[in-house]
Amino acid sequence: MKFYLIFYFVLITTHLLAYSKDKYETDSLKIRKDSVAELVDFHGDFSLDVLSFYRAVNLKTEKGSINFNNQIAELDRSDFGLYFRPSYIGNWRKIKFDIQPRVNTEFNQIKNQYEINKFYLQKAKIDFQINENLVIRGGRFFKSIGTGMFTNPSNPFFIETTPLNPKLEIYPQDFIEFGIQLKNNFTLNAIANIDKGNDSYYEAPFFDFQKKYAVQLDYYGSSFQLGSIVAIDQVKSGLLGIYGQKNIGRSIVVWVDASMRNKVQRFYPRAPLKQEVADLVNYEMIDGKENNKYTLQSVVGMSYTFSFGPTISAEYYLNKMGFNKTQLDDFAKMIYYSSDYNFDITKELSKRNMARSLYPGMRFIRDNYIFSQFGQNDVLGKFNYFVRYFNCLDDQSQQFSGMIELNISDKLELYSVLLFNKGEKPFGDFSRIIKNQIMAGLIYRL
Repeated sequence: MKFYLIFYFVLITTHLLAYSKDKYETDSLKIRKDSVAELVDFHGDFSLDVLSFYRAVNLKTEKGSINFNNQIAELDRSDFGLYFRPSYIGNWRKIKFDIQPRVNTEFNQIKNQYEINKFYLQKAKIDFQINENLVIRGGRFFKSIGTGMFTNPSNPFFIETTPLNPKLEIYPQDFIEFGIQLKNNFTLNAIANIDKGNDSYYEAPFFDFQKKYAVQLDYYGSSFQLGSIVAIDQVKSGLLGIYGQKNIGRSIVVWVDASMRNKVQRFYPRAPLKQEVADLVNYEMIDGKENNKYTLQSVVGMSYTFSFGPTISAEYYLNKMGFNKTQLDDFAKMIYYSSDYNFDITKELSKRNMARSLYPGMRFIRDNYIFSQFGQNDVLGKFNYFVRYFNCLDDQSQQFSGMIELNISDKLELYSVLLFNKGEKPFGDFSRIIKNQIMAGLIYRL
């Protein structure tokens, strides 16, 4: 309800501002034709994607794994359904809007029933162009910041910035933003996320949502981009981010995306103090004092496009938010012993710890990673593909994935997404939850 009040307030305010710019002269016999023409100067485009899918998942559920007997994640080993994704993009004079409601239907294997998920808005964004240099934006949407290909350390608002499966969407948050076009190709943005929107990271037993306020400065050159962002939230945790991208000739692109954070939000394992209730279990996942320090995250990457079409890309990711050696040892022990708790209170405490182990406030839990991709779009005007290889250099867990999209016609697309994780240790980063997965289906575009 809070979001809809904000959304309608922005909508009504922008309409009033737009109306205040015009003077209408009417009498009983004559209405100015130019004013009427301006009033009805409305343009919009509607589209609808209906995504059908079948998905099969091989889960890691053995003793010593985070999701023992699938009690924590409660994931379907196979499911199917339809995702309805309408979109309406329009403009009226100085106002632009983008509305994308969503209805997802899936067969819940655990409950053995077909479910229609609640209606939600993936995007409800309004831009009001006050003049050629000043714009106000508001509503619900995903805010993209940074130049990293697979992760964006400089984005202060989202933990996950690129979906593992390109056919799935990242849940948005609610924003208000003021943008100014400065001289010499600089832009300045003041940004605030005013509500969590649909972001599931800010629900129990995870984190409390904290409003963040950021100032972003970008420069766009003829062959490169540079940017910086400073952000702070309600509990005074902060971020300083920088990012940039440079085209070298026609084939090579290099980029960097980095941030320094303090008072980060993440869960890490710790043996509880004796006076705490949590000493009923050996370890717990907490957001504690060890997070009150500065941490560096950085990405450096490069891509090369071959003359015959495909592009190969590679990134190195340094993640100093990851667990240190002591925390990693505690993490492994906590996971192993969690399946031994049978009494109600210890079982619930253990489940809370395991849930936080699935989503500890960081997408990657170790320090050093290599990401790579090889792919090409619009091959023969019919299909797109990519293959990816990720490697955690600290535990040697690996992830292989790929996707193929075939355009059967202008309205029909056949697709398939594959994922395979490999890791010897039960807590290897890429092999913590899923061993392998396949998703395939058709997309109909109206």
